[in-house]
Amino acid sequence: METTFAMVAAGIRLGPEQNGYLFAFIGLISAAVKGGLVGRLAHRFGEPRLVISGSGLLAIGMLAIPFANPPEFLWPAMLIVAVGFSLMTPSLNSMVSLAVGAGVQGGTMGVSRSMTTLARVVGPGFAGVLFEVLGMDWPFFVGALIMGVVLALALGAVTPQKAPESVEAD
Repeated sequence: METTFAMVAAGIRLGPEQNGYLFAFIGLISAAVKGGLVGRLAHRFGEPRLVISGSGLLAIGMLAIPFANPPEFLWPAMLIVAVGFSLMTPSLNSMVSLAVGAGVQGGTMGVSRSMTTLARVVGPGFAGVLFEVLGMDWPFFVGALIMGVVLALALGAVTPQKAPESVEAD
């Protein structure tokens, strides 16, 4: 999102100052969600539901960015992206760390972080190719599609919890 956003913003006549305000807004929202909400929400709903919610919001936000004209419509789209990303990322990290034994937790988290870094290297190049070949909206459409796949995988990975049976007093 970040690599092609500046070119999209220029297309709808946003300058560097407006981009700065928008990215500051995203940073504040991300800090508030990650720092103040994720822990409480994870305790209440569980990490899998936050991954589902986050990936769904991220898909919606990415899909909304190309349609954000006039530029004022960009703010709600970016709010949705920021909240979605901020819910999903720490929840995924938590799920990865909880899925393995203590003896391999460090290595597993290292591999997970390496894959995230690899995606941050490959993703911008792929987005640039989409931008060049198909047009400025396509990195966001494909990003929304990828998040849709993540959402489907997350939905498939979450097993429904059986409601606790009520115990009646004699």
